Amino acid sequence: MKYLLFDTNIYINMVVNRRNNISSKLITDFAALVAVGGIEIMLPDIVQYETYKHLEEEVEAIGILLNKQISNIKNLYWLTGFQADEIDAESYKNRAKKPLCELLDIFDQQKSNYVTEVRRSINSIFESEHTKLIATDEELMQKVMKRRIFKKAPMHKENKESFADALITEVLINAKKYIQLNDNDVIYFITENYTDFSLNKTQKEFFHPHIEADLKAAGIFEHVKLINSFSKLVALELQEEIKAANMELVFREASLEYFDIDAESREMAGLPSLSGFQDYMEEYVAEHDETRLIVEVFESINKEIRKIEEMYTAYDRLLSAVDFDAVEPAKLEQLQERLNGVLSSENLKNNILFLMEETEEEYLDLPDCLYVGADVDIPTPKHNVLCLHWSDFELDPESGETHTVYLQLKRDAEIIAESYIEITYGYMNFNEDGNATDGCESDIKVNLNSIIEALNNLHEEYQDFTSRHERVLGTIQSINS
Repeated sequence: MKYLLFDTNIYINMVVNRRNNISSKLITDFAALVAVGGIEIMLPDIVQYETYKHLEEEVEAIGILLNKQISNIKNLYWLTGFQADEIDAESYKNRAKKPLCELLDIFDQQKSNYVTEVRRSINSIFESEHTKLIATDEELMQKVMKRRIFKKAPMHKENKESFADALITEVLINAKKYIQLNDNDVIYFITENYTDFSLNKTQKEFFHPHIEADLKAAGIFEHVKLINSFSKLVALELQEEIKAANMELVFREASLEYFDIDAESREMAGLPSLSGFQDYMEEYVAEHDETRLIVEVFESINKEIRKIEEMYTAYDRLLSAVDFDAVEPAKLEQLQERLNGVLSSENLKNNILFLMEETEEEYLDLPDCLYVGADVDIPTPKHNVLCLHWSDFELDPESGETHTVYLQLKRDAEIIAESYIEITYGYMNFNEDGNATDGCESDIKVNLNSIIEALNNLHEEYQDFTSRHERVLGTIQSINS
């Protein structure tokens, strides 16, 4: 017997076509396969609850996405001032907007029906006679709390509770309590959430050591297999059941729609899926050490910005605190000498007003993270604004191809510094016997050194600016002492 324990994300992906590669027949074909027998579904009630909850959220998200796309079209603009052949941009916008508005109207009218239909589709599996619903009882909750106390995966990360994932984990570890596990039986745990359950992002089909140790202690480790995609489960693990159910033709035809042969080759070779490569690349870059160095420079610049804001306030207080008419000429002369020509005139009040103007800029805090595709405006002490700009960051992955994403520091149209991220998608070819013939590993090379150097230079510019003003401010304040 083969037992299948699906994470919530797998059920959601059966009915929500985020990647535009799923057939509408996917869930009905799979439900028909389960109905034949030979496959049993283990369904923790937390997975059932979360699936219903997220299905409604996903339906709502489609409406939000449609509204956003319509709004984006409205915000498009065009050039004007042509002498002849001026483009009527509004007519193009209206033609582009019309089908999306029609689609949104259909969605709004049918939204409640869509929720009902997707729920009915998923219930074809949830309510099958071959599905065992597993209730969350007191004993299961106690085991989850123990995982939390000992910080065992999937509750091993700071600031992340993962109660639902822990419940699923405990159901898996204690599977013998819920099913009759015989010598040749296999339990497949299918999830795309490698960060909580797997060893790491490059070894997604190996359990985290905490979970592996608990499976061994429970005496079922040899019966359990971790699978990180539904398509791989069907293509590689359920072929006997498909044949026994006389459904080879059904799944062969369906495979043209929702199983990508190249994707399966990549899965078998341990390569990231092309459809998920954009997310994979963005996550990899966001967590990279060089990205963290950029964020650290942001933090350092933010500290200097706080100093500048404090200096502006201090100059403002001086305007009220200093009796300018009573300042002795000798002190003003001494002030000029000590500041080595920093002051622009002999009028002290005018000088302070000038210094206030230098520190008056309303600076925005730089972010505490850096995401691919999210530009960052960076103010300078000279009241300019630089832009940290991503170029060519949207991927169009193909096996064996490469792509370069650029990160540029720009002043208007001028590129001050440029770094890059070089992406190799990798590939793997197999012969008809299923043996690998040739291939290339996926790789992401992050080189942000030029940007880091330019930002460090900007930080030094801030430090020089604040140091100069600290010296000036301290010297001026001394005239009252």
